[in-house]
Amino acid sequence: MGKAIRYLIIAVMAAAILMCGREFWQIYGNYAQEAKVKDSVAKYRPNAEENMTATAEPSQAQPYPDAGDPEAGDKGNQSISELQSQVNMDIIGWLTIPNTHIDYPVAISNDNSFYLKHDLYGNYAEAGSLFMDYRCARDFSDYSSIIYGHNMKNRSMFGDLRLFADEGFLDANPPGVIFTHDNTFTLEFFAYLTVSGDDEIIYNANITRGEFLEYVRKRASVFREPTTNESVIVLSTCSSGNSETRTVLIASMTAN
Repeated sequence: MGKAIRYLIIAVMAAAILMCGREFWQIYGNYAQEAKVKDSVAKYRPNAEENMTATAEPSQAQPYPDAGDPEAGDKGNQSISELQSQVNMDIIGWLTIPNTHIDYPVAISNDNSFYLKHDLYGNYAEAGSLFMDYRCARDFSDYSSIIYGHNMKNRSMFGDLRLFADEGFLDANPPGVIFTHDNTFTLEFFAYLTVSGDDEIIYNANITRGEFLEYVRKRASVFREPTTNESVIVLSTCSSGNSETRTVLIASMTAN
């Protein structure tokens, strides 16, 4: 093998190593930035002083928080007010799901693109933020409220929605909770499914209850009949390995 060919092979290998290294540091940087933002808003977390945290380990999970406790609701509502005044007025609530990493404020803007690539402070961020569809009512008064988040490989943001593909996990998991400025909502998860990114039923805030539930019953891979007739919340993320489909977790919302 001639020297020129050896040098070419070495150059190609070096370039490949550099590219892999650059990608690794980009990914690491994205994770680090997401964690930094999460840590920075932790002091506003509703009932943070109670130390009832969502956890990555199901065996160690505890219900968070007791949304039926009026005092817990008052503290949560105050936390959202503080987030709005001290961090970002776009923040409309705080979503927590036990046994997962999902424990974040939720924002809204005038489109569905800004918070895909921006953190809660408005800084560019590949991990983005959890955000509500701009077509939905900020106070969760629509029949269906839709929240988006990235499917992160390290299980941050909405990376843990995939856990609900296991019917046993969905059945055994405690309710989630959303604190808003004015209300506290208990979330009863009842359906997990995969849909296209432009699904006209799932991504329609003004859909009727009957049409919505009939559609979900037929297409969900995991489903149980909701025990209430309340409004619903749709949590949506990209499906792993497929940019055209979305993984969706649905819960009924009961105001406390």
